[in-house]
Amino acid sequence: MILNILIYYFLKYGFILSLPILFYYIYNRKPKSYKQTKIVDYNIKDIQRDGFSMKKVPKDLDYIIIGSGIAGLVTAAFLSKIGKKVLVLEQHYVAGGCCHTFNEHGYDFDTGIHYVGNVQKLNKILDPISLKTPEWTKLGSTNSDLSEVYDEIVVKDKSFCIRTGEENFKGDLINRFPEEEENIHTYFKLLKKVNSYKFYFILKIYNFRFNFVKRFLTSFLCKDYLYYANKTAYDVLTENITQNKALLAILLGQFGDGGCTPKKMSFTMYSGIVNHYLEGGYYPHKGPSEIIKNIIPTILKHGGRVLVRKGVKNIVLDENKKKALGVKMENGNIIYSKNVISSIGFINTFDKLLERDVVKNLKINSLIKNYKPPISYFYSFIGLKHSLDTIGLTTRNIWGYPHCNYDKMMEDFCKDPLNAPIPYFIAFPSAKDANNESNKYKPTAVVLTMINYENFMEWKDEKCTNRSETYKEFKQKISDRLLNECLFKHYPELKDKIEYITIGTPLTNSFYLGSPNGECLGLDHTTDRFTNDLLTPYTEIENLYMTGQDICTGGFSGAINGSFICLNHILGYGSIFDILTGRDLLKDINKI
Repeated sequence: MILNILIYYFLKYGFILSLPILFYYIYNRKPKSYKQTKIVDYNIKDIQRDGFSMKKVPKDLDYIIIGSGIAGLVTAAFLSKIGKKVLVLEQHYVAGGCCHTFNEHGYDFDTGIHYVGNVQKLNKILDPISLKTPEWTKLGSTNSDLSEVYDEIVVKDKSFCIRTGEENFKGDLINRFPEEEENIHTYFKLLKKVNSYKFYFILKIYNFRFNFVKRFLTSFLCKDYLYYANKTAYDVLTENITQNKALLAILLGQFGDGGCTPKKMSFTMYSGIVNHYLEGGYYPHKGPSEIIKNIIPTILKHGGRVLVRKGVKNIVLDENKKKALGVKMENGNIIYSKNVISSIGFINTFDKLLERDVVKNLKINSLIKNYKPPISYFYSFIGLKHSLDTIGLTTRNIWGYPHCNYDKMMEDFCKDPLNAPIPYFIAFPSAKDANNESNKYKPTAVVLTMINYENFMEWKDEKCTNRSETYKEFKQKISDRLLNECLFKHYPELKDKIEYITIGTPLTNSFYLGSPNGECLGLDHTTDRFTNDLLTPYTEIENLYMTGQDICTGGFSGAINGSFICLNHILGYGSIFDILTGRDLLKDINKI
């Protein structure tokens, strides 16, 4: 009926007069392939630990999603909500990726989400697919002279507290470095400028028939973005802002959030990190796993499933090796689906799940061949005696460094982690979520450092839960350093309050997250990554798509944004008509 009206007006009044009606039609149409689905009841005791079996696999699958991190689950939940039948597969015993928590000795430990910024924007994406809107606790006390401090940068014995709000941050920097006032104003203007470049990520949505069209549009629309993407954080700051080493140490002090040192990190990533936290840091109420527990039901209610404890062995292709048909599981089961989406990163997907003979003929092979593992993390998870009220822990994070040459520091530490000066991060997750009653009498701390997977290579083939004594001794020595040289330096009162410690190494990350080199933030955030036009949601294999951190940036927010870029591509959003009319995926989802 609508099509007939359009044709009639087009023939009678011409194309121009029919444009308003065309725009109105585009603006009000539902998502592509949308259909009303029946809400189904499900009876699953623990939705995060639903073990795999073929009898649980839904029939007539539209999408198989490999990996149950936040990106995989967000992608699955949106597709489920518009009527797609989705199966999420996870090799770990619990769904959630870095959002999952684990309990040992009565303590709940989080594994990766230490703090998040810009939660209002994230909630706009999470709210439509969650049982309830995610709740967040703001970091920082409002009762002290330095209110709402979320990060403290400590270089040797000098400290700088970063407070919520651009004006607070800016004002505190000027008070510390009055001679740098003009440079500090320039710095914040530059952050805003670089963070406003959006076209590069919009262009990731489209699969252009000819690559030169995309390259032309990218060079034409994203010239300024590409300039800063090709420059490192250190180079941009030293060339355009300041040569003051003490000021640089503060401005670059959050580099650990990107897992890449300042002389390697793209300025695009750096500016994204700083902007992300300018209006404060937040921690999810009841811990990161609460977000997962509120998303999975959306998948289940629409006939999908999230199954754990069985990994995907490979992606099944057609006889021409050009189209994805489904997946083959580790136990030999084959599951067919119209589409496959990988949420486990480009390296895992193309190096592990596809045959070498297939990948070597793809353009993405250049990325696989030149892959250099990013830095990983070493964790000491600590359970503390007494209650939160008794101990009086802070909600702020501490980034601590032995000196201000961060690249040299990391190079030295990775060469000799038992003796070289050690960088560290300290946080108290239970204090950040003090309103959670379960945390009150079981307070926790986490002290971590960045380290190379190579430091643990000699033990990589040993069983995860039963590695040799030399491995245990090595990791214990690093953990002891984190306590004695880092935690007790700032909180000496905790020396007699530690009840329990468990340690995680890059080998632990590799085993539980399935990452090849224990990486937690996807591909390294170097200049090469942010200028690579192959990191898109569509691939050279038909019906095989990518979601997650590698599409956008690493971390919780980056993974969610990566999933949203993937969804926009799959569901056909982001066209010129959508931009002109203001139609977008979230608006359509909220109409359902």
